[in-house]
Amino acid sequence: RTTIKRDLAAGGIDPMAAGFGSKTTMKRDEPVAPAHSEARSTRVVLGATAQPAAQLSVGDVIKHRFEIVQELGRGGMGVVYKARDLRKVEAQDPDPYLAIKVLIGDMAEFDLGFVALQREGKHAQSLNHPNLVKVFDFDRDGNLVFLTMELLKGESLQTRLRAEREQPLSPEARLKIARGVIAGLAYAHARKIVHADIKPSNVFLCEDGEAKILDFGIARAAERDAVFDADDIGALTVDYASLEMLGGQRPQPSDDVYALGCLLFRLYAGQHPYQRQPADLAQREKMKPAFPANLSRMQTRALARAIAFTRPERFANAAELGEAFDAYDWTRFSRNAAIAVLVLGTGLWFSQDWLLGRWSAMQLEPAEQAQVATALAEAHGNLDKAYWEDAAVRFVDVLRLDPYNADARAGLQKVVDGVKASMPAS
Repeated sequence: RTTIKRDLAAGGIDPMAAGFGSKTTMKRDEPVAPAHSEARSTRVVLGATAQPAAQLSVGDVIKHRFEIVQELGRGGMGVVYKARDLRKVEAQDPDPYLAIKVLIGDMAEFDLGFVALQREGKHAQSLNHPNLVKVFDFDRDGNLVFLTMELLKGESLQTRLRAEREQPLSPEARLKIARGVIAGLAYAHARKIVHADIKPSNVFLCEDGEAKILDFGIARAAERDAVFDADDIGALTVDYASLEMLGGQRPQPSDDVYALGCLLFRLYAGQHPYQRQPADLAQREKMKPAFPANLSRMQTRALARAIAFTRPERFANAAELGEAFDAYDWTRFSRNAAIAVLVLGTGLWFSQDWLLGRWSAMQLEPAEQAQVATALAEAHGNLDKAYWEDAAVRFVDVLRLDPYNADARAGLQKVVDGVKASMPAS
């Protein structure tokens, strides 16, 4: 802590003047508070007279630029607000809104809170991926420390999972979320960034179903930060923390894998694999997760390895988990898309009787042409990602409407080639 204060002072920042000092404790994943309604009053927040974050109100203006419109939610590190960028308003930008994350309460009272938010801004600005929230800038206004980031529309994964009983996720939506979170985290790991607090409330589901990872508040460069004390910044979520992180070891990508495994288990099973018990207690009591039936055999194996208690037993990073979780889609391929392979292999699409019987299918109505175009686009998108089963099903959808479609026939051949290449040697 002394070193961090010295570093702040060297950078022209007085830790005491910033009002930092106390310490918080580890937490469990907590619900997001409801948003406040919009008001009309406008007050300016600036310089040394800046209010504590928890007291910001609708109409307050930060840095003479960002007008608070609505509170969106609260977490362990801060409050997130919807704000209006007055510069964009002046420039007549049709979409002047963004999100602002402000340190709150105890977090705003000590140096590590400032460092954590600055680290979040630095790490997040260096990452550009569709499954990671975009962070624009890190700034301060007197004793107010904040991040500006893209404004997302949707809900947290935690909120969505709580509504599962009334509104179950479809298998396709569940898989899209899983793949999105894995892809975003794998991107960060490839750049040697460890998130260190993956959990459902830190995953946001946009209105289009795309998942975005939030809150890089205690994210670490993997090769630095030899000493790790998440308790210092109140950001460690015990039921998603690995055994090593609970023991104060420096976070590694495999620790994110443990948290991600717990998250994916909850996504598919509706509950935490160890009944929300910390890893050390779960290990001591030799708890065994009950894997749900909606996971394939290979997905079950992947998650079992992801939530192993020790690093050597887990995947080294999210990319390895993703490969294991998705690599063997061909085992399900035979159940859902065998018709496509058999049809292609036997030449059924091209037999004379079939052609005579389906000649009318070539005369497609405009609506059918639109369906073909959509299915082809989705099929090729899945093909590019090596999602063989999904690609095959969409190519077959095309051929049901237009059995002479050369694009779909060629695509199915690529699916067959891809499946063969993916199969392990017998």
